[in-house]
Amino acid sequence: MVALKVDWRAERPDDKDDNNGLYYGIYGFECSEEEFDPELGYGAYDINYVEWFKTEKQRDKEFKTLK
Repeated sequence: MVALKVDWRAERPDDKDDNNGLYYGIYGFECSEEEFDPELGYGAYDINYVEWFKTEKQRDKEFKTLK
């Protein structure tokens, strides 16, 4: 799985939904590190994992375990 750190406010900039205050997330994509093509970018792959956190610190701690 290839993982990407995301921010709810950047993903949904015009939306009034505050995601219950969980702004810091991780998207996991359906491909391996070896298969990932940076020229195609993340949009070329299906998201198969999403998790949201209250703080960047929580998100970053979880992100390290995915690597």
